[in-house]
Amino acid sequence: MSASPKVNMEALEEAERIMSNSTLSQSDCVALLNNVTTKFRLWDASFWAHRLDASQNSTEQNPGGEPEDFRNYFTLSRVLSGAFALLNRLWGMHVVESVHDKPQVWHPDVRHYRLFNDSQLLGSFFFDPYARPNKSSASRTYSLVKRSEVHDHWPNKVRYPVAVMVTSIVPPESGKPALLDIMDVQNLFHELGHVIQHLVNQESQALIAGTTTLPLDLFEMFATFYELWATEDSILRMMAQDYKTHALLTADKQKRLMQAVRRTRPLLTLEQLYFAKMDLSLHLDYKANATETIFTHRQKVANDTLLIPYSTNNCDFCSLVHTFGHQYASTYYSYLWSETHASDAMGYFEEMGISNDTQVRALGNKMAAVLLNDGMSSTDAESQYVKFRGRPVSKEHFVKHLVF
Repeated sequence: MSASPKVNMEALEEAERIMSNSTLSQSDCVALLNNVTTKFRLWDASFWAHRLDASQNSTEQNPGGEPEDFRNYFTLSRVLSGAFALLNRLWGMHVVESVHDKPQVWHPDVRHYRLFNDSQLLGSFFFDPYARPNKSSASRTYSLVKRSEVHDHWPNKVRYPVAVMVTSIVPPESGKPALLDIMDVQNLFHELGHVIQHLVNQESQALIAGTTTLPLDLFEMFATFYELWATEDSILRMMAQDYKTHALLTADKQKRLMQAVRRTRPLLTLEQLYFAKMDLSLHLDYKANATETIFTHRQKVANDTLLIPYSTNNCDFCSLVHTFGHQYASTYYSYLWSETHASDAMGYFEEMGISNDTQVRALGNKMAAVLLNDGMSSTDAESQYVKFRGRPVSKEHFVKHLVF
């Protein structure tokens, strides 16, 4: 965004107006809020969404009104196949799992893959899929080894990058495949987007290789872009199959699945906006005095931003480590700004014809050439994006993907 904090705050306030005006007009969100019978807090959203799903799915065949469980449709093997197939569809890349030549790993569940562009090795990554005791529940991807032209064991050879991709999928029961809910599917695609950023960049100077010089404004762009594909119609149809009956996901079931995904997204995005505004305002204009404490300041930002009443007992800023001593301090808004770029890039594919494989590959190659292969430096990232998109980023597709 802008180098001026005040300009960035104005942009956040504009985003707030757009989302506030759109969120309550979304039918799914209206149904959610109308279904509430008690005082509603943000942390209650999942419970009431569950209740609403139950009431809407109460039929003669399902008299108990239990919400549908779509996990049977998403086995880890099929989701990985879909995610890897998308790599090929977009950029012509393919993934090969290391079986007989698997390097040493820290847990038996960890897998190792190599990423190729035709016959060219781009790098490799470890995948630690399952939740287990003493393992963080947060999904994340990080660089283990960076590409380097001087640190390889052999002369005139490039050391290939290595990344680690971590998720917290529920481990499979004995004799059954690992099953994912739709959030697991989205997280897997998101983290694989980060892997691509780490491995595809061709910079061979270790100090600036990978995502080192990528500006925070665009740090989450490729991960979010890849995540958006997880719920695209053709990708869903490719992945979703009941592992017991082999039945495919019908159009009606897919519609209900997407309703469940979309129902709380605007509310949760508003919460992200609140975090961004609170973070920036604390660095920009907060001054402690007898009448304004950090608590009253937080309450004012929350009341101005969130649609759901905010509890005075909430101390979320104590856990918002990005605001204090983190690289995202005063720039938490970059999460939303990255999402804006990701939605705009996805919109480009939609405009060009998302079902046309030839167009998708051509546009994917353009994205790789302009944004991925050489990376995006902190000085000209926006101009590189303009070169790819043909114009500056627009909020149109972000709003479209938000309010559907």
